[in-house]
Amino acid sequence: MADRLDLYFRAHTIPLKSQEEPWTGGHGKEPEHALIFHSATTTDEKQDPLAGAYICACLENSQYVAQEIGLLYRDGHPEELRVLKRFVKNSAFELGSLENFRREVFLKYLKAGALIVAYDAPFQISRIAIKWNKSLKKRRAFSFYFRVFRDKKTGKVRPSGYEPGLQIESLDASKAIYRFIKYKFHAMHAELEEEQQASVHILDLKTLTAVLTGEPYTFASACEIFGAPVSRARKLRPRVTKRAIESLLRNVTAELDLLNGLTHEFNRHPLALIPERCYSPATLAKGYFSAMGIKPPQQKFKIPDKINGIASQALFAGRAECTITRTPVPVTYVDFHAQFPSLSNLLQCREILCAENLEVRDCTASAREMMERTTLLDCFRPAFWKQLRWFALVEAHDDVLPIRAKFGKSEDCDPTLGWDFLSRSSPSG
Repeated sequence: MADRLDLYFRAHTIPLKSQEEPWTGGHGKEPEHALIFHSATTTDEKQDPLAGAYICACLENSQYVAQEIGLLYRDGHPEELRVLKRFVKNSAFELGSLENFRREVFLKYLKAGALIVAYDAPFQISRIAIKWNKSLKKRRAFSFYFRVFRDKKTGKVRPSGYEPGLQIESLDASKAIYRFIKYKFHAMHAELEEEQQASVHILDLKTLTAVLTGEPYTFASACEIFGAPVSRARKLRPRVTKRAIESLLRNVTAELDLLNGLTHEFNRHPLALIPERCYSPATLAKGYFSAMGIKPPQQKFKIPDKINGIASQALFAGRAECTITRTPVPVTYVDFHAQFPSLSNLLQCREILCAENLEVRDCTASAREMMERTTLLDCFRPAFWKQLRWFALVEAHDDVLPIRAKFGKSEDCDPTLGWDFLSRSSPSG
């Protein structure tokens, strides 16, 4: 790693047009229909779809009720198809290929505005997509397409311009933003993605579980909390067998039960929110702020842009990523639980949110005096933290400070947060 790194800071941006943003969006009507699906994958590094199951459900008395349950097979594997045909014989289960599911079920429900449901939705959607690529516009996003054609002129396989694709922008390991996109190809060999204005209703049960509990859970753990019976098979099944099919069906029906359990718990909050637009417990907190009549600070106070810029620059929020998966490695737990709520409570930020007005004044002398007499033990007294509600410009001399830089080896890696020794000739905020 280089001895000198470029530092990255957050910035305050000034919109060209003034706009008032509420804490949360308006409440929308729950979709009448829902599609719940789950894919079993191969055990190699590719994790290609092995088989799948889906449920078409309809909303009845605030609960989604299964109308159709189907199984999916992959083309080119006749021995797997024979096992599935024997399983569905004399049963109510539908059986179809993955390609038929894409065209006749998934795209149909997607375009109709139905609720698309899965646990770890980005992964499940990526398994059924027929083509994907890195987004041309957003760095942390991928584009997925579900219908392709062969270009007669070039012979290349391209996404269909008549069927929608999905752009999935990952926010972290448990939440993502979903957008409709449309593929366009021009004569100059320029491939374009056009974002569509129509809203997409994709609910990741993993995200909603974290919203309601404050913790990310595995599928089995989430089902246990909300009383949904789930398959207890710990080993990944590399072949399509009767036991593997039964496990797959238990999982997809457990997703339906989990959907109803989470929806019931979510509706207990008297807030103008929709589940698929909730990304963290903070969304619920903002919803309660709105219900209590508390306006966002940017609307309530006339804060100078310079102060907003200082506040933005002083914020350091880390992004945790896992680059090694399915491999046991030694780890050390160095974080503490619920950092943002803890600091908000210690600083008593509720006083600022509920204040009638906000005044910003210079407190350099008092801040310097306090720092000269402050000890480490003072930081363990909750009452002391209220005295730290100020911003400071500091000059670092080999001090350990939170900094945001590109610590990775590749040039295109994202800047992330780290505690490191910092020394520079000019002060930093």
